[in-house]
Amino acid sequence: MTGNLLSANFPECLADGYLSNSFTLFCPELAFIAHNPFFYWLGAVLLIMRILLSIIFTVFRLSYLLADGFQDVAPLNDADYSPSFYRDYFHELRKKANRDSVIVWLKGEIVKQEQVNHTANSINLQIILGQLRRSVSRTDAYLDLENAVKTAERLNMYYEAALAHLEIGNVYNSVGSKEEALQHFLLAAELSERNDYADQAFRGYYHVANLHYSSDNYQEAIEVLNKGLGFFSTEEWMGRDKFTTMDVVSAYNTMGLCYFALQNYSEAIAAYNKGLMAAEKRGSDFWVGLIHGNMGSVFFEQGKLDSAEMLVSIDLLASKKHNAFRSVAADYVSIGRIYQGRNDLLTARTYFDSAYQVVTENKMLYASYFKRRAELAYAMQDYKMAIDFKNTYDVLADSLEKLKKSKELILLQSNNDFKTKLETLQLLEKENELKDKELEYKNVLIYGGTCVTVLTIALLIVLIRSNQLKIKLNKELEREVEKRTRRLASTVKELDTFIYRLSHDFRRPLTTLIGLDSLGRTLSKDPETSELFFKVGKTAKQMDRMLLKMTYIHEVNTLEPTIVQTNLMEVVEEVITGFDDDFSVLKMQLIVEVPGEMTVETDTRFLQLILTNLLENAFIFSDEGKERKMIKISSRLTEKGWKILISDNGVGISHEIRSRIYEPFFRGSPISQGNGLGLYLVRKATKRLKGKVVDYSGDEGESIFMLEFFIS
Repeated sequence: MTGNLLSANFPECLADGYLSNSFTLFCPELAFIAHNPFFYWLGAVLLIMRILLSIIFTVFRLSYLLADGFQDVAPLNDADYSPSFYRDYFHELRKKANRDSVIVWLKGEIVKQEQVNHTANSINLQIILGQLRRSVSRTDAYLDLENAVKTAERLNMYYEAALAHLEIGNVYNSVGSKEEALQHFLLAAELSERNDYADQAFRGYYHVANLHYSSDNYQEAIEVLNKGLGFFSTEEWMGRDKFTTMDVVSAYNTMGLCYFALQNYSEAIAAYNKGLMAAEKRGSDFWVGLIHGNMGSVFFEQGKLDSAEMLVSIDLLASKKHNAFRSVAADYVSIGRIYQGRNDLLTARTYFDSAYQVVTENKMLYASYFKRRAELAYAMQDYKMAIDFKNTYDVLADSLEKLKKSKELILLQSNNDFKTKLETLQLLEKENELKDKELEYKNVLIYGGTCVTVLTIALLIVLIRSNQLKIKLNKELEREVEKRTRRLASTVKELDTFIYRLSHDFRRPLTTLIGLDSLGRTLSKDPETSELFFKVGKTAKQMDRMLLKMTYIHEVNTLEPTIVQTNLMEVVEEVITGFDDDFSVLKMQLIVEVPGEMTVETDTRFLQLILTNLLENAFIFSDEGKERKMIKISSRLTEKGWKILISDNGVGISHEIRSRIYEPFFRGSPISQGNGLGLYLVRKATKRLKGKVVDYSGDEGESIFMLEFFIS
């Protein structure tokens, strides 16, 4: 057949299918009518009229839903801010029309509220829109909620921001992104807590706890629930709105399940009792039954079978009332296990079989039934049946495991799809923002290019001149610093030389005074005169020691150490010889543990100076009250060099002055007869020999100085 398809074939094709088949089916005798051309056209007209009527009816219904379907919904105004208002509003909307119609109406209402600057209403409608679109397009839902968060945070509307974060957490949780969900639930809880929105803070922590529970983090779930429920007492929670109250009931039930999983049965019962009290006050017989059933599980584990049966029976009645068939089946299994525990195996089998009649549509309960029947058959010594039931259970368990993995893969794929779409939309949004910014930048460049160029040139000139001035000032400053440094170095050198000369020249008359002291005491017969000579001589000796140390300081500062191979024992013996009288007068015991053949690389004069001052310090701070006074000198080679230790059991060094003992002229004790330069000189000379000195205290006033020298 040729010709125009619409004019020639269209009615024939329609009529052939619409009339011929109908006549043949309902009245075979009139089938010839269907082959008449007139009836072809008649069938086509009737079919077109039917399609047009369907379209008109659909448009009329949609216009009614959009125009009249929401007339009974309370109009929004600035006063509608009670915590439960938006939940009630959302449920009222869902009663008026189907989801798609509500979404269309919400979009229009959001625009209307923004036009009259009712920002709070606009934000909350966006949150409701996000809640509704979550089951249709999680990506669109996320974008609605993210926009609500940004607007609310910009306007410091913390309640709305927290609510939006809560719903974003639900979006992430629905695609299995628990980490992101947890982050948004915590943001909602903490934001609400900081701004005293106790109900909202509780709801955030409640969602966090549910995430922990689903991940088997029972202790963390309990801690979070306690924090959320701690905002009010159980009685005070009962005065909140119905949605919050039922969340409180669920929270206590979850807490009981956590304690049950941790086998803390007493705390589980306590949590269930609080949830039960809340459910009874709210009048929710479903939750009353459910919590009774959970309490029955606790008593079963404790071996209290009668109490367990009574509580599970209450749950069974409530489950039957609400047609909760899965719960009915679970209760039958629980009661069957109770009778099995009593060894009433026939009654147990009756309850298990009752569960079987209910659970055929639920594989998990179905598997549980065969597992219990296998245990029961084994207890009844019907081993063949036990094996059959066990095999059936294994098949179902394997099927459940595959189903679980399949669901996990689907959830993972859903999560990846969600994130991919979200990233794509965010990328497009950023690209649009970049394009807008690029256009703005171009306009700025067009209108401000000349100004920027002029300012840049001016700025460059200023910077160049400033930099030149800075270079000039820096050079002058460097010259001045160098000049002052040379002057200061010269002054220090002159001062050091002056002190050295002064010390050297002062020692001559002091030596004369010391000699006169010795001669005067020898020749004088008068005790008072002898005492006077002694004091003069003592003072002269102290001054002489101080001036001698000043001379040493000058030498340490100016002379370069002469490093040679030195027998350490010979140096120690030479230093000890100078203290023979002190050892005799103070009855001080000397212990030397220095290997006779030990040679070290050092400056002999500097080392003698160090040891002399350390021994002198030990004599000054010896403890007269101790019967056994002791000084110990020991040494040893190390991988990096060598060490020498000088210890004594004198009065010790107190913790308060330890940080100051190396300061020049510091005297740490009233009993000190020194001039405060000994340890200062020790550290300075040790540093010149590339070594270090460490001091620490032992038991009963023991002071230990460790000198460590390194081989260069």
